[in-house]
Amino acid sequence: MAKLKIGPGGLDLIKSFEELILFVYDDLVPKKKINGKLQNPEWDGSKPKGTLTIGYGHTNAAADPTKIKQGLRITEQQADTILDNDLDPCEVDVNRLVKVELTQNQFDALCSFQFNTGLLKTSTLLKKLNASNEAAVPTELMRFTKSKGKELAGLVRRRKAEVALWNRP
Repeated sequence: MAKLKIGPGGLDLIKSFEELILFVYDDLVPKKKINGKLQNPEWDGSKPKGTLTIGYGHTNAAADPTKIKQGLRITEQQADTILDNDLDPCEVDVNRLVKVELTQNQFDALCSFQFNTGLLKTSTLLKKLNASNEAAVPTELMRFTKSKGKELAGLVRRRKAEVALWNRP
């Protein structure tokens, strides 16, 4: 099987759910009105409440070597490069774990899922897919809409978008 790389459809989907922020912020600090607009405040160096993040959801745990520090700012082009690097392990995982042929859109949907959850390897979704039960994938994707036991509207929207991409010819 040919090794796939994420395509424009997958990148667009991921970018639509990972807000682009060009400075370091704490993902658990609520948005504030800044210059009349509701936005994430820049991290002030205090002890983080959540995860320090920049670009399209980049953290120090991700693949790109960019390390988060107070005052770091990046351009949109740098954010695109960081995202591309952060997606590399997801592409490797999907290529390695999936044993059936995938379309580009199916591959992209699974990369988005893996980037967001990291749970492909242990999922029933993977077991069913590798047993050639492609039809089960949309239902399996929709099982991953909760965080800490609570259903999140954003995860429901993301899974529905992944299902739509999966089903696109």
